[in-house]
Order: sequence, then C-alpha cells, then structure tokens
Amino acid sequence: SVSYTHLDVYKRQDVYCRTLGSDYPQTAIVLNNLGSLLDDQGKYADARSYVNHAIAIWKKHLGPQHTAIANGLTTLGNIAFHEQEYTLAQQYFEEAVRMHEQVTGANHFETGRALSNLAFVAKTLGNVVDARKLFTQALAIYEQVLGRCV
Repeated sequence: SVSYTHLDVYKRQDVYCRTLGSDYPQTAIVLNNLGSLLDDQGKYADARSYVNHAIAIWKKHLGPQHTAIANGLTTLGNIAFHEQEYTLAQQYFEEAVRMHEQVTGANHFETGRALSNLAFVAKTLGNVVDARKLFTQALAIYEQVLGRCV
C-alpha cells in the first residue's frame, strides 16, 4: 500500500501545474487527492477548496456529467460527513449517485460504491430502513459485477 504525505501530494500538484497547466484534468485529480488528504488531517476548509477547484476544472474540460465530477462530489460528501454535517454529506452523495447512474449506469460498481456512502449517512442519521435498502442495493450491484460474496 502506498502512503502519501501532504508534502508528497503538494509536490506532485506543483509538477502537474508547471508541466500541464493549473487547469488540466490530471492536475484536478491531484487537487482532489490533496483535498482528501487534508480531510484526513481535519483541515476541512482547505480540503473543500482543493476539491471545489478540481470539480471546476473537470466541468470545464469534461462537461457537467462525468465520473471524475461524481468522485469529487464523493470527496466533498466525505468532508461534510467528517465535519458531522450529515445533511450536506447526504446531498453530495445523492448527487454522486445520480451522476454515476447517468454516466456509468445503475448497475456499475461506482454506482454501488456511491449508494454505500449514502447508506452510511442514512445509518448515522438513524434511518435504519433507508440504510438497509441502500446497502442492499449496493450489495446487489457488487454481486452482479464481482460475483456473489456470501
């Protein structure tokens, strides 16, 4: 397993910015990863800023509906979840689910992952029925894609 520090990711972002330009889609991947790393460190405002910048780059180059944007929304959902802003996290995860369904299809692995994230929020909010439904949907997708696991 590879482990990156904030400095490693920042250096990589700097290389991409100087080589490819600050608004290149590959640079946006690093910005999103840096946002995720800052989220892990509890630096939520900085994390959101990097991820929002990444999403803006992806929208400019890839259009308004793309899996990269859905992944950025998932990162924003994770940040909101860690800040205990569960309603906001739910909104980001719902948007990620919708986008994955539109772009990759309702039975794609990434759609299942997005449903699972949404299920965790429902569980945290005490919506056990919704959480079970969402986890069951995610499991059905995983089993369809990967085969039965139980």
